[in-house]
Amino acid sequence: MANTEYYKGQTIDPDEQGRFLKIEGEKYYYERDDEKYIFKQDGGKYLCSKKQFWAFNSINLGRLIIDDNPKTEILKKERKRHIIKLGEGVAEWNKWRNKEPYIRPILYNLGRNKEECAKIDFGDLRDINFSNANLINSDLSKANLTNANFHEANLGGSILQEAILEKANFCRSDFYKTDLSGANLTEANLQGAQLAGTILKKATIKNCKVYGSSAWDIDLSEATQDGLDIIYKKEGDENEYTNLIVEDIRMAQFIYFILNNRNLFNVFENTYSSVVLLLGRFKTRKEVLEKIRKEFRDKRKNYVPVLFDFEKPKDHDYTEIITVLAGISKFIIADLTDATSVPHELQAIVGRFRTPLVPIIHSSDKDEQRPYSMFVDNLKYDWVHRVIGYASDEILFKHFDELISTAEDFWGQIMAKRPEEKNQIIQIEKLNK
Repeated sequence: MANTEYYKGQTIDPDEQGRFLKIEGEKYYYERDDEKYIFKQDGGKYLCSKKQFWAFNSINLGRLIIDDNPKTEILKKERKRHIIKLGEGVAEWNKWRNKEPYIRPILYNLGRNKEECAKIDFGDLRDINFSNANLINSDLSKANLTNANFHEANLGGSILQEAILEKANFCRSDFYKTDLSGANLTEANLQGAQLAGTILKKATIKNCKVYGSSAWDIDLSEATQDGLDIIYKKEGDENEYTNLIVEDIRMAQFIYFILNNRNLFNVFENTYSSVVLLLGRFKTRKEVLEKIRKEFRDKRKNYVPVLFDFEKPKDHDYTEIITVLAGISKFIIADLTDATSVPHELQAIVGRFRTPLVPIIHSSDKDEQRPYSMFVDNLKYDWVHRVIGYASDEILFKHFDELISTAEDFWGQIMAKRPEEKNQIIQIEKLNK
């Protein structure tokens, strides 16, 4: 896919071994003669008028084939009809989509020719249904596409600079070499989206659903990322799910990979990591847990906090998930306040890994709390820190740096006790309090 190009709304994908190229998934075999790439008709199989084409590279050869293929003219006519329909406004367009759901909208190069798009109001395309649309090489810069539906749409090579894409649905959309610089993707659905060579410079990517998305060679310079939600559904039961919240779409892809290859956590055990797992009761402690995550994001950028939601039903499947995350974490911070499901999860991971665990609990004169009764059993492990109490949320965050320094020091102590790693530890970096 690295050499994929788009031409007249079609994808040209050369074979890495130089035997054939794919145009919209269909293979076209060619021969090499010195510097020439030569394509010969195979009994009319390819429906081209000419029997032979040649070019100096496979991409240009693909363009010649596309130019001569009758399918290209059909796409061109469909595109013209669809652009006219889009010019009738969002309401009429959506009504047509509902009436003809099996027709794929052909809108490649949309916005490139201002004259043909004169009747299209790009400033208000809210709620537009672009599902499964061919939007290759389009220019939708600064368009208002709030709540638009791009499900399985192809946006390859398109420009959406500074576009408003809040709450848009990009489930399984193709963003290959798409320019989203400065775009606002707040609360967008990016589940299953293909991001490869995508430019997200200065983009806002906040509170998005990102489970199953892929991110390769993307530009996130100066981008704002926050609250990226991996909604993990239990296999075989679409009604049961849990949430993991991360700060970087690339880390989301990594977590997705781990969750779908659960035995891999053994590879990460006892290795250095920037992941910090945050555990607690989401229903009553959500605000505190979210603030801890944001404190890491704002003050300790060398860490990747992962927040786990325990409010959904628990079973063996979810225990495996939390076990995987514990195995790749540098240390764990567990809020034992109002603990319900946390004891079950700690039981599953504390004895299995030597991941340093720092338990905290809200306990004041007015609301005195003690750890759940069985927690004392965990203290037999030297990688479990004594419980740290805090009288109020304000005090907790006032001493947040001290808490993290304590966790880092504790991690250093645990690492120093491991003979196989002792010589690797030269200095435990201390952040300023």
